[in-house]
Formats: sequence, structure tokens, C-alpha cells
Amino acid sequence: LSVVRDMGPDLPSRRAFGQRLFAALFRDQVRDAWMTSRGRLAAGEADGLRLRLAIEDPQVAALPWELLHEDGAGFLGTAANVALSRYLPVPEPPAFTLRDKLRVLVVVESPSNLTTIEEQEVDTLRAALNGLGSAVEHTILRNPAIPQIQGALQQDFHVLHFLGHGRAGKLALVRAGSTEAEFIADQEFAQVVQ
Repeated sequence: LSVVRDMGPDLPSRRAFGQRLFAALFRDQVRDAWMTSRGRLAAGEADGLRLRLAIEDPQVAALPWELLHEDGAGFLGTAANVALSRYLPVPEPPAFTLRDKLRVLVVVESPSNLTTIEEQEVDTLRAALNGLGSAVEHTILRNPAIPQIQGALQQDFHVLHFLGHGRAGKLALVRAGSTEAEFIADQEFAQVVQ
């Protein structure tokens, strides 16, 4: 972690760090599998790749995995044909008894100056929620600004599902009165949704 703290803010420093992360993660059979998948992508046999990182060690999880950098492909976290996501080990929330329908608010943020959230991804989520039957009710908001999210949350939703973009410690929301992104700190967003 001291290496991360000492990393400079400049692009070459971040690229070098991301290349070290990539080399550490993609070794032996993992690298072979990744290269096979890359080959399928190049041959047109796939539309994109999804890389899911399930990291249990807290010190390893604290590394900025969004900086993964592959020679010739760049930062994986910003590649148009790679979806990179991290899963953090968190305890299961306590069970609660629901007297009525489970109400889910889905916020889809796809600012015009970032990679588009594909409609297929929204449709997949919608189908999964519909598949839960009459016990679940959902509302989908597309590109809402903070005031719209706050207004919707006044309607007593149980779950907020965010589908969008982010970077270390920040989420990308559509700026009010615009179609472009503004980044909001995760702690600030947490205050918005409380």
C-alpha cells in the first residue's frame, strides 16, 4: 500500500503502476485464458469482455484495480470493450420482513461523454426484476440529476440499484441541465440517498 501512496498523479506513473498490477494478476493459466478471450474478441466472436474481481484480502482490495493497464490495450477500466467490476467482501445484511412489495429504484446514469450503458444491460436487469413476480415493484430513472434522485427516494424505496460509471471514490452522474457527467464523491452520494 505504501507503493500506492507514493504513486504520482501523472499519467506515466499511473500507467506503470497499472502495468505492474496487470502483470501480477494475469500470470500463467489466467494470462492464457485472458489471451484466448482477447483473441476471440479480435476475431469478432465476442462483443466485449467482462472482468470481475472478487477480492477477499482487505489490503489487496484497497489497491486501485481500476488502473489495470494492458500493453497495447490501455487501461482496462476505460476500455470500451471491457467491463471491469470489483466485488468487495461485505457481510450479508440482516433479514427483514416485508409486509408489502419490495420497491426497487434503479438509477441508470449514462452521461454523453462516457461509455454508453447499453440498453441490453438495462433490459437484462428489468427482466430479472420482472422475473421475481408480483412481490417486487421497480422504477427505472434514466440520467437523473441529484434532485430527481432525492425526490424519487421520498417515495419509500427499499433498494437503490445504481447502474453507471465511476472511478476511485466517485460516481458519475448526469449534470443538471446537461447530458455530460459530473463526478460526485461516494461519501457525498451516500448523504444524498440517506
